[in-house]
Amino acid sequence: MYERWHELNLKAGVEGPLVDQTFEEIQHAYSQPERAYHNFKHIADCLHLLDQFAEREGVSDLLSVEMAIWFHDVIYDVLKKDNEDQSACFAKARLTALGYAGSVGESVAALILNTKHNAEPETHSGKVIVDIDLATLGSDELVYAEYCRNIRKEYACYSDQDYRKGRRAVLERFLKREQIYLTEFARARFEKTARRNLLRELDLM
Repeated sequence: MYERWHELNLKAGVEGPLVDQTFEEIQHAYSQPERAYHNFKHIADCLHLLDQFAEREGVSDLLSVEMAIWFHDVIYDVLKKDNEDQSACFAKARLTALGYAGSVGESVAALILNTKHNAEPETHSGKVIVDIDLATLGSDELVYAEYCRNIRKEYACYSDQDYRKGRRAVLERFLKREQIYLTEFARARFEKTARRNLLRELDLM
């Protein structure tokens, strides 16, 4: 992960001690013990899938999308409702400090806000990051079961009754969509399995 972060910045012509410092901040955030799912493994999985998107479908603003993946869950508190907003602000501040143009920070922040999953993104890059973030929903049954357990661990402060109520609302919101995934690549790969997983989880509640 360290090498990938440095390569990303080096390609953009950004280097120096702040690159290391920012990586350490990101790593520290994603390594908190309460993060059973929204951790560095999630980021690594997202980056791996981004590589596949870039190869299969193409990503027009690859720099911004990859940066957004690194930062999109850097602020994560299950008791707060503004995690994406705070993550977007964090990203803009760090990218500015690193010397990136303001337009890069704005683009990255907008992509992070897309991961609220409350509206369809207007850009293809936005659709790509949304689909990447939701890819776990379309994983095989065993991986999905582990994901469910890890999400429950992150929400351990909630009673079973309150957790089920909130989780059910999330699952039903996705199932009501005509399509969960917004890109051809993700729909072909994940859509059917994701719907099957969500329905199974609902049935088990």
